[in-house]
Amino acid sequence: MDGRCNFRMYESWIPKLVKALYKREPNSNVIVVDWLDRASQHYTISASNTELVGKDVAKFVDWIEKQFGYSMSNVHLLGYSLGAHAAGIAGKLTNKKISRITGLDPAGPNFEYANETRRLSPDDAAFVDVLHTYTRGSPDRSIGIQKPVGHVDIYPNGGSFQPGCNLGDTLRMIAEKGFQGLQEADQLVKCSHERSIHLFIDSLLHEEKPIMAYRCKSKEAFEMGLCLSCRKNRCNNLGYKVNKVRTKRTTKMYLKTRAKAPYKGKMAGLLKGWLEMYSKY
Repeated sequence: MDGRCNFRMYESWIPKLVKALYKREPNSNVIVVDWLDRASQHYTISASNTELVGKDVAKFVDWIEKQFGYSMSNVHLLGYSLGAHAAGIAGKLTNKKISRITGLDPAGPNFEYANETRRLSPDDAAFVDVLHTYTRGSPDRSIGIQKPVGHVDIYPNGGSFQPGCNLGDTLRMIAEKGFQGLQEADQLVKCSHERSIHLFIDSLLHEEKPIMAYRCKSKEAFEMGLCLSCRKNRCNNLGYKVNKVRTKRTTKMYLKTRAKAPYKGKMAGLLKGWLEMYSKY
């Protein structure tokens, strides 16, 4: 579900995601929810519209379950930004609990301190996994929500900012390419937020090379190499093939990626090497 509070020109990732889903699961039913009219209002209005969209999606899910006997164990909702919270609302309202919700950098403003009934939460599906890719700034002003809101919350590159999305690249692009650079620079402005989508697409296209995330108390501890263990479910796959491990407490996980796809690069390989060394002791 697309919940970007922007214009249609920003939705080029949708066909890429649909294509990747069909490539990975050729016999699946992929349904895109178009709620751009509701998402293109003033932010506070668009944020409140997530409840309306969630109700509509819940009705549809209940309808296919009743009309076709469609098993809720096969229902997986994907939601980006505001769409992640709309997916959460839908999961709360279906007659039977759906299998999975994946939140792709759920929106932060108006949701960081919101009650669980108004945002994505672990109770919205049998399993909820979340990617946090743009949590920069103070709470409730961060583009992406900072707090964990799923069973497994993964913070690629610390979750605050993504490699290849820096301001220097933006200014250089504008200086070198003029108007074309300005258009490309716009991509960099939303680069970190949208990276959550492209990491998920990457996980669909590279089944044989999953990116691994590691459970850790903080990004600082992870960057010091203190959390490179897979014992007792301390590591997990990022994206589509995440291991659906539910614990009493939310699991926060971290990893490093490349700046461009494929995102599993040298740093990810280096972490794997550290892990192998660590496991010998």
